[in-house]
Amino acid sequence: MSDQVTQRYPILQAHFPWHKARVTFLSAFLLALMKVTTVNLTKLANALNGKVKQKSNYRRIQRFFAEFALPEDWATGLILHLLPVKSDFIFAIDRTHWQLGKVSINLL
Repeated sequence: MSDQVTQRYPILQAHFPWHKARVTFLSAFLLALMKVTTVNLTKLANALNGKVKQKSNYRRIQRFFAEFALPEDWATGLILHLLPVKSDFIFAIDRTHWQLGKVSINLL
């Protein structure tokens, strides 16, 4: 587990009272999302954990979104806790909509 994942774990645990493995995965997933700056699951799977196969990471992402519902207001204060504070900070918002089987996923 990287230091960045470990540092963000207590912040995420405060927002999501889940099992440690789920919170750790969410921390790693958010870091990968910031690193690759795309919602393409294949690229995120490549950035998630280099010690396992990309296909395993891809399936792990799929299972996470299939099995866990994030609260609608999950991003409210969380993003500001996870991102470094800078004076020249610009916050951009984007939305994506895609299907995971029969499930419609709409992320802001």
